[in-house]
Amino acid sequence: MVKIKHATYQAEAEAEAAKLAPNGRYSATGTFTASDSDIIDDLLARVIALAPEFSAALAESIDKEAREKWGGDRVYVSVRRGGGKSSRNEEIKRAYQRGERIAFLERHFDLSSSRIWEIIHA
Repeated sequence: MVKIKHATYQAEAEAEAAKLAPNGRYSATGTFTASDSDIIDDLLARVIALAPEFSAALAESIDKEAREKWGGDRVYVSVRRGGGKSSRNEEIKRAYQRGERIAFLERHFDLSSSRIWEIIHA
């Protein structure tokens, strides 16, 4: 069994699980316990949750490589362009086209006038 936070998923094979070296998060029974404060654990838990056939051995390999490359660094995770704000920006553009004033849009959306202009002219 592969355990992730409070959910449990079936490992691909008992033999594969037996190959795992115990290191605190992986065990010989195929148990993977994700830490709430570790981004690599969080991402692997999400992948395993979406694809239960994803092997625990592969998760361990990815974990090892990521920690070799990024271990000890502070990693910045950017917000994707538009990141949920495209509907807000479209609403701002429509309101401006309907004749709403910039000052109203600033107050209503809690944005600066320069940001409102950037959105309108994007």
